[in-house]
Amino acid sequence: MSMFRDLRDTAQKWKQLDPMPGPTPRPLVGNLLALPRPWPKTFLRDALVYGPVLRYRILFRPIVVVADPALAAQVLSTRAANYVKEPVTWKALSPLIGRTPVTHLEGTAWLTRRRQLEPLLATARTQELTQLIVAETARWLRRLESEPRAIDLVVEVERLILNLLGKLFLGHDFGDYTARISDAFRVATTELERRAFLALPRWLRTLTPSNQRLTDALGYLKQVARERVLDAKRDPQPHSLITALLSAQPSDPTLTDETIAGELLAFLFAAHEPTAQAITLACALLAENPRIQRRAHAHVDSALDGRPPSSTDLPSLGYLAQVFDETVRLHPPAPLLARVALAGDHLGEHQVPPGTTVLISPWLLHHHPRYWDEPEAFLPERFDESQSHTRPPFTYLPFSGGPRHCLGERFARQAATIILSMIMQRAQLQLIPGQRITTAPLLTNHISGKILFTLRPRVATN
Repeated sequence: MSMFRDLRDTAQKWKQLDPMPGPTPRPLVGNLLALPRPWPKTFLRDALVYGPVLRYRILFRPIVVVADPALAAQVLSTRAANYVKEPVTWKALSPLIGRTPVTHLEGTAWLTRRRQLEPLLATARTQELTQLIVAETARWLRRLESEPRAIDLVVEVERLILNLLGKLFLGHDFGDYTARISDAFRVATTELERRAFLALPRWLRTLTPSNQRLTDALGYLKQVARERVLDAKRDPQPHSLITALLSAQPSDPTLTDETIAGELLAFLFAAHEPTAQAITLACALLAENPRIQRRAHAHVDSALDGRPPSSTDLPSLGYLAQVFDETVRLHPPAPLLARVALAGDHLGEHQVPPGTTVLISPWLLHHHPRYWDEPEAFLPERFDESQSHTRPPFTYLPFSGGPRHCLGERFARQAATIILSMIMQRAQLQLIPGQRITTAPLLTNHISGKILFTLRPRVATN
């Protein structure tokens, strides 16, 4: 009976959405076969034809895609209370991070958990964070400079960021286990997100060749998380995410040790790979654009005069911040943001019934020719203050927007600016010839395969 009720509800929603523009769905499959991946590119193509609000049907599931920054602001900010996160997202990742991390909670439970975590990223720690990032990055660069072979920066930067997160926010040095933990995250997140898009039945998933790799990766990561919680109970560390949550246990009965372990994995998932991949892609874009890399070299030489960066230097490293901003415009960490309308609403002139899935694509907004000149070009100067203020709010959403904007944004920007400035100080980036750099936008953006570099030593020009 529930299946027929779902079909009836879907038919009613589709009837209400029918006046909304969009490509014509086929019987049974809807628009599924007409949506070649990556989906954000297809959504942009269709938005240029049908307008800023368009509807699709994926099998029996109606969805609405928003391609307008003002309407994105409505969903993510001004009427955010009416739009909850799409369950498909957290269900896909729940085998790794459980069902109750801050990224998946709603309402009062979400606000309470977010307030428990926000002090960890307080501005007062800028100097301490900078010093540790500089020290770890210098050690990392010395090791890479001694390597005689080509360097896979995808793997190397992921391990650097994971090591930084452990020391900065967990009070723990992953040490020799950094590589294994980073590799396990890559296996787990890629496979779980891929399954979310394939929608395979549970029994069939167990027959896939990747199932054992996923099982092993999940088991190892959960073991690491549980051990960190036990360590924090025995030896609490200041500025530790785990210590902060453990201290809140007496007043929050939902914070079991298992919940805290899941929150730890959610934090590492959200802050580790997206930050690392953005830095790696920035390096690739610099290597592909010699003029911009020369400008970055000159900018760092002028700002730092050969010395390591300090927290007081961050405002003067604006061009490196622009390089990062332009990188995550071209390759946003989350290509799609999915919400479900709790109550009926209007998006522009179109009615959206309760229970409708609404998709906002940062990738679409970041590449829309209405809001960006030469949207496919790598032009960091477009984020100069003289240009940034001319764009409408919510045109640029690399870290989402509204009250649920990414908690790790400040760390990602600070780490990227420092790491890129230190690379530019010491090296000229060169890609190994013949590589084709591609990304696979699933729930998050993933670099496809390796990106091989050589680091040619350089001397500052002043």
